[in-house]
Amino acid sequence: MPDASASRPRPGTRGISEALREWVEEIPLERGSILDFVEQIAASAPPGERVLDLGAGDAPYRELFEHTAYRTSDWERSLHAGARSADIVSPAWALSLEDESGGVILCT
Repeated sequence: MPDASASRPRPGTRGISEALREWVEEIPLERGSILDFVEQIAASAPPGERVLDLGAGDAPYRELFEHTAYRTSDWERSLHAGARSADIVSPAWALSLEDESGGVILCT
């Protein structure tokens, strides 16, 4: 008997998680177009590409970059609880990054 889970669609729509779908649907006119853009960026990033999500907050797009070296950054005054566990805690203007240390900077 074939495995029924193999033909079951992933949670949510468009191959994204239910959590990301719900997050986008909170403000669909704004977040829907941003999701479209971020999906294109993620799809074009080669495996292992360095990605810095600048001002990541709760990092809602993290799942789209599982194939990359994804890191988050946010500042200490962020309103988002997830920002407190960012990989880099710093205001954007004060980031200390080495030359040629990144491939993609995502800022939504």
